[in-house]
Amino acid sequence: METLEGIVSEAESIWRREGAARSVSSQAEAGARIQDIADRCVPLYTVDLLKLAQRDVDLATTEPTLEGVLQRRMTATGLIARNVFDAVTDHLWSLYYTRVVQEDRRDAA
Repeated sequence: METLEGIVSEAESIWRREGAARSVSSQAEAGARIQDIADRCVPLYTVDLLKLAQRDVDLATTEPTLEGVLQRRMTATGLIARNVFDAVTDHLWSLYYTRVVQEDRRDAA
């Protein structure tokens, strides 16, 4: 993928294709699935990470949202990868919680 939006879109496609939202029975299981998908979607090669940051400078300049990540020294590509990971997981959690709310509404009806 050449853009962050493309990576997030691919992660969503995997989430939907695998039926992840329907097949998880707990928040912990959803978290494991989300992390697995995000791990698969984050580019591994330095050149790919740098191309992403070239297109979206915020990936290289924004502190990751997870606490404690910057307590240790992080390389530039590590920072970019962490921000891509965060973007993917944030989006997948949003899909998961949307599904949970929809199911709760159906159960209440």
